[in-house]
Amino acid sequence: VMLRGIFMAPGVTPDQVEFYVNLFKKVRETAEWKDFMEKGAFNQEFMTGAQYVKWVEAAEKTHQDLMKEAGFLAK
Repeated sequence: VMLRGIFMAPGVTPDQVEFYVNLFKKVRETAEWKDFMEKGAFNQEFMTGAQYVKWVEAAEKTHQDLMKEAGFLAK
């Protein structure tokens, strides 16, 4: 599991966010993207806003726990 996502700088406008959300929705509909996803067996979940924030927070905790268990984090 590798955390992947697109983040924007603080203070962006709702219109700016909407532009990129719509852009990535269009990209996901292209034949090239669909082919790339099929060949790579990627998870194609698409989240924005509060749903994405909640997911990132949970993923951060999961990754931190895994890193501790593996001894990769200083105590």
